[in-house]
Amino acid sequence: MAKISVDLEKLDVRYDHENDVVYVSFGPPQEADDSEMLPNGIVVRYKDGKPIGLTVVGTKEP
Repeated sequence: MAKISVDLEKLDVRYDHENDVVYVSFGPPQEADDSEMLPNGIVVRYKDGKPIGLTVVGTKEP
């Protein structure tokens, strides 16, 4: 698995309570041009081949 280095001051985290989804952006939120679902269900979002964020669905479920 690749390592991602993130400046925590630029981290943007948002929670959609209605849909139970957490969006994590590594900087200002932006539109992805690609994505990859990991075996644990987390989606890694990419732009120009670089990771720009994560999407985590179903955080309330154990």
